[in-house]
Amino acid sequence: MLDALQILTRLQTPVWIIDPATDALLWANPSAREYWDGPTHGQLERRVDEHQDASRSDICAAQADRMSTVSEIWHIRSPEAETVMTCHCFETRLADGRIGWLAEGHPAPALHHQQSTRIQTHPHPNAETARASGPDQNGERTLYESLFRANTAPMLLIDPEREGAIVDANPTAVAFYGYPYDKLCSLHVWEINSLGRSALPITQRIASWKGGHKPLHFKHRLADGSLRDVQTYAGPVEVGDRRLLLSIIHDITAQKETEHFNRLLLDSIHDGVFGIDLDGRFTFVNPAALRLLGYRHESELLNAHLRTIFPDASESKTYAIQGVGTNRQALKNHEEWLIRGDGVQIPTLLYAAPIVRARTCVGVVVSFSDLTEQKAREAQVIDLANSFPGVVFQMQVDANGQIDMLFVSAGLGKLLGLPEEPDLPDPIPLLATTHPDDQGLLSRSIQRAVRSHDPWQCEWRVKTPKGVKWLLGRSRPRQHTNAFTLFNGVLIDITDRKILEAELQHAAHHDPLTDIWNRRYCEQMLKMAHDLAKRHGTPYSLIMLDIDRFKSINDTFGHDVGDLALTRLTQTLSERLRKTDKLARWGGEEFMILLPNTRLRAAATVAETLRACVASLRIPPLEQFTVSLGVAEAELEEPIQSLLKRVDDALLDAKEQGRNRVQIAEHDSQAGPNSR
Repeated sequence: MLDALQILTRLQTPVWIIDPATDALLWANPSAREYWDGPTHGQLERRVDEHQDASRSDICAAQADRMSTVSEIWHIRSPEAETVMTCHCFETRLADGRIGWLAEGHPAPALHHQQSTRIQTHPHPNAETARASGPDQNGERTLYESLFRANTAPMLLIDPEREGAIVDANPTAVAFYGYPYDKLCSLHVWEINSLGRSALPITQRIASWKGGHKPLHFKHRLADGSLRDVQTYAGPVEVGDRRLLLSIIHDITAQKETEHFNRLLLDSIHDGVFGIDLDGRFTFVNPAALRLLGYRHESELLNAHLRTIFPDASESKTYAIQGVGTNRQALKNHEEWLIRGDGVQIPTLLYAAPIVRARTCVGVVVSFSDLTEQKAREAQVIDLANSFPGVVFQMQVDANGQIDMLFVSAGLGKLLGLPEEPDLPDPIPLLATTHPDDQGLLSRSIQRAVRSHDPWQCEWRVKTPKGVKWLLGRSRPRQHTNAFTLFNGVLIDITDRKILEAELQHAAHHDPLTDIWNRRYCEQMLKMAHDLAKRHGTPYSLIMLDIDRFKSINDTFGHDVGDLALTRLTQTLSERLRKTDKLARWGGEEFMILLPNTRLRAAATVAETLRACVASLRIPPLEQFTVSLGVAEAELEEPIQSLLKRVDDALLDAKEQGRNRVQIAEHDSQAGPNSR
């Protein structure tokens, strides 16, 4: 005879039997007791009555239908209201002939079960036979039928002595595997297990166990050939004089897919993530954590103790991370020094949270980021602040953009060139002395920082009795109240740096001897004029000039006289050109003049004027000082290199034709009107 209570006891799902006439609890298995925190029968009876969502009328209606093939769904909330138990209830015949309710519970999300629901189920094939035959010895056969046939989980009875032959299968198993009942009961367990006959030794070992059901993971093959991940709870049961295996099947394919997805998610994030059990040993480590901690493979850390990554390792030391598992309180923004596999210590920012399963904490998950670069940046800021005289300030900005300086350190007077006083009467001079051209810049930068709460940084000028100074302001704004944003920051005098930057900028674009534009800058301006002409048809012309017999001047009178001649020449040319014209030293004694918005005829007139002015110069000890010039206008769609070649060729023609003259470059298009 099958020991039905033995099966009920070993089930992992909560099961209890209730008398529908009195709602009295008759029996509960260990899983049900664990769900209710281990109450006695009397306590469990009281809790069922207190927490059941179904009304009394619903229960009475269920009693009225108890002899029909109807099942009930009850929703019972746990004492802590963390989960809702969905109870699948159906009638069973008790040993004394009475009809009782057998309830099998499944925890479910509370939001899905606001009201109790009754569903109509199809009768199992043996339902009428079971009722007609009446109770067998101790009512266990009827109890077995109720449990096995109507169970919501697939269940198989397996004979380990017949190579794992499937003796019986409940309707849920038939539906799950997709075989007809007779076909499924003609198979062996190794025919549905992906391990094949290798599963037989496992089946035989389970048959020898004396304890409860043992959870095992397999892949089972369905009738359509697909494989499903399953977790089986298998254990021996006595059926008459036969020792069979009762196997309860749970399809965990979706769970496995979720675990696989979660693992991919962990592997893809840049922060280090690892888990530890309550003993402080690693249970999983993502690739980012391995990289940050200096390990190549997770096997180097799995099962190792947490102290492996702490520099002050001690068996007696308890780390803050472990305390998360004890008190179930998350750890946030916790800075901690960790030690890499190569012995290098790194600063990190840790977040830790408890891992809770079935209301029991089983470990801690930790995410961390390396603060090395951040700490280095902070050190650089400190070094910078220490290397420059600065001023500490506190500024408040209201919702309307009104700026109030709440505090400025005593160094402000020296910074602004104000008279030395123990204390300034108020900090307003900082805003009052801002250069008029920079007041809008300063105001806009502060308003942007108020809106975004990003770090604030601004460079602006202030007027002092000794002249204009440049200030650099830095702060990290924070919302002080709903109405105000607070800026705590520093002001640094960067006047010397700005002067140096201006000098470097000037040197990058100017010729060091003549202080006119250099060739690099002229090429940039020429490219802009070319683009403007291409887009809008704006004309421009070039004049290229060369000092006549300049090598002879250097050889005869020396380079000092040559340098003087270059300087006097550029001064004379600059005085005769417009502000929009660009005069540049092209190389050696060659010069280039860019004339924007100028046609060829006007450019030729300018060139002749310049030639005459230079010829009239008197530069002792030189008896004569002249230049030759070539002139060209850019043609439509003409490349820059072509224009440069034409003006250079014109200059060579001027020299070949006797020097001290202007030569116009040849071109195919007719010159336009004078726009100069």
